Amino acid sequence: MNADGLYLVSYYALLLNLKLCCCDYYRRRALAPVLSLKEFVRLIQSSGVLVVLSQAWIEELYNQVLERNLLGEAGYCGSPEDHALPLITVLTGARAATFTSG
Repeated sequence: MNADGLYLVSYYALLLNLKLCCCDYYRRRALAPVLSLKEFVRLIQSSGVLVVLSQAWIEELYNQVLERNLLGEAGYCGSPEDHALPLITVLTGARAATFTSG
């Protein structure tokens, strides 16, 4: 496990969590996730950053993000004030534009 790889998967996990919050996934679990497992793994593996984590570990991370609203547990509720929080600003910044659902 390397620091750059861990930072990268943490960033993408939180970004996935934010996208799921924005589409109301956690309240209506019948919705399909905004990003499939295959797309999530491909996104991480094609980032250009050396990620020394097994595919199984990345898959488990993806499944945990689908099961648990980490941002919600930390107090994020999607209000206009929440959009100004530094973490949310980072997640919705220019780099987030590369995170697409299709």
